[in-house]
Amino acid sequence: MVNMRYILIFCFSLIFFLPSKGQATLQQKLNGAMVSFAINDAITGERITHYQSEVAITPASITKLITTASALEILGADYRFRTYIEYDGTIQDSILNGNLYIRGTGDPTLGSDFIGDRNFMQTWTEAVRRAGIAKVTGNIVADASAYDDEGFNPRWTWLDVANYYASGIYGISINDNTLYLSFQTDAVGTTPVLFKIKPENPNLIINNQLRASKIDYDSAYIYGAPLCNTRILRGAIPAYRKTFVVRGDIPNPPQLLAQQFKQALEENNITVSGHETAIFTVSTTSRKQLYIHTSPALKEMIKIVNFQSNNHYAEHIFKHIAFVKTGVGTNDSAKRIIKSFWEQKGIDVSSFMQQDGSGLSRENTFTVKFLNEILLYMNTKSRYSEDFLASLPQAGKDGTVRNILKNTRLQGCVQLKSGSMSHIQCYSGYINDGKHHYIFTVAVNNFSQPRSVVIKAIQQWLLDSVTTTE
Repeated sequence: MVNMRYILIFCFSLIFFLPSKGQATLQQKLNGAMVSFAINDAITGERITHYQSEVAITPASITKLITTASALEILGADYRFRTYIEYDGTIQDSILNGNLYIRGTGDPTLGSDFIGDRNFMQTWTEAVRRAGIAKVTGNIVADASAYDDEGFNPRWTWLDVANYYASGIYGISINDNTLYLSFQTDAVGTTPVLFKIKPENPNLIINNQLRASKIDYDSAYIYGAPLCNTRILRGAIPAYRKTFVVRGDIPNPPQLLAQQFKQALEENNITVSGHETAIFTVSTTSRKQLYIHTSPALKEMIKIVNFQSNNHYAEHIFKHIAFVKTGVGTNDSAKRIIKSFWEQKGIDVSSFMQQDGSGLSRENTFTVKFLNEILLYMNTKSRYSEDFLASLPQAGKDGTVRNILKNTRLQGCVQLKSGSMSHIQCYSGYINDGKHHYIFTVAVNNFSQPRSVVIKAIQQWLLDSVTTTE
């Protein structure tokens, strides 16, 4: 006869160690992938369900939840970036005998297509005129010393850098640091003709190695080093197009802004004898202030980050945390400050390895349990919980999650952030359907199935998970 003690042990092991039907189903549907998820009560933190929740995953863009939550907590929802117009030398008889400076602190909204003052250049020009300046004998200097001159994050891949979604991060940004290259294409195999560059950049050198192809999508890649005005284009774009736009990065945003400011001054009859230049180290030159430009509030900026999954805004906010705390924006300082902040809040950071602000680096790793703990903190303890929640798009309706859970009973009831890169698909956020108020994170790494299959499986898992807890 089998000992009753062993039967009881076996039964309890089934209860505690075997995955639930929903857990097993998601892993089975995505056989070969690494699946990890956790659902917690959004008020108490009680664990509802989990699977491999303490295994480190590659999170992609759900990393932005950590960046934006940290920025809100450290800087405050109403925090604004500042850009200073300054001068050295003296003003006499309407002549500035000296240099005019743009001193940035990493504001990503200057000339942005998303938010911010589109007419800021005219405002700056008027500020110079009000100061009684009709001529500048010196240079227009873009002072980007607030951040280091590293540009691209060293943890990014060569395939990504210099493309629009991986533009450089500097103390001065302009036009989302995005370059628009317009091509006309002919027959398959021919070289596309570049006929327009926006914004205009007279120092830019384009090495065009593109080919026209039968494809109907953008398969072009741009290569180049930080602050280097040469860009190499490789890959393919569709054939027989009158206009096809490829987006890349602006190689030297501070230099370009100085050029634009010089041009705006001269168009408004303020002559500049010198040239435009950019500096990346702190200057000891004594300056006087002419004007302070302020960005929209941080709470508005993080909406762009999380709705649009905007890497440009995320990376500048990430480095700005370090700038505020140390005086210079660097990746290493930002990583250390953010990790220390959450550790001081009592969250276990042993699994947390953040390499950038956007999630573009594949070396970002943490557990879904860790991210859920941050989401719980933001929901129950943060002064900025409403601002954080407002930065998350609604499933089936907004931003990068407008298609998931669309036309299901959870459409509009889930606010979340998506994260994706090759062979990675993640989601994290809040469920509130009137009956359930949950926090969840789900990550699928190293899948071989089509992405549409993975997304469909995750969507069904979310629907099943909420149903089974009724």
